[in-house]
Amino acid sequence: MFPFHSESERDWFAWSGLLISTWSATELSLGSLIDFVYRFCDGQTVEAEPPLNLERRIKFLQRAAGKLPKLAGEKDEIVALMDALRKASEFRHMTVHGTDRNIYKADPHFAYLSKPKDRKIPDGQHITMRVTQEQIEAQYHEVGLMGLCILGCMSRLMSNLENEMALLHNS
Repeated sequence: MFPFHSESERDWFAWSGLLISTWSATELSLGSLIDFVYRFCDGQTVEAEPPLNLERRIKFLQRAAGKLPKLAGEKDEIVALMDALRKASEFRHMTVHGTDRNIYKADPHFAYLSKPKDRKIPDGQHITMRVTQEQIEAQYHEVGLMGLCILGCMSRLMSNLENEMALLHNS
């Protein structure tokens, strides 16, 4: 069982790992969607370079959805997905970067995760959140579904582009 105090603690960390790896796959899907929008849907008219960090990626896709005609049919889904992704990113960030302040060895295991409110203030206020295995499991499933929704959106955009190209070819 070492280094864990209980099966519950081991399971908590296992679910944390699943959440992190699923988040990586979802962000990879997000990057693919951004590349597609940038290259084939006039994304360069929204931003000169494809964004790399998450917050800029979210803002880029929200602006692109409102501005680019090729994204008009996906606008509502893109905006909703980006809102959900932003919210989920806060939980993921706390799970990955928060410090476990839990001194109790409770069963079932939970953690009080804490991080500074502002990195520029070393001894400033901290944000603390109680995180249970059930919360991590729920986020894991939600983030996985977000990744699939992003891929579905990209698939529909690709299909639209193929239809557009076929029409041009046939005319």
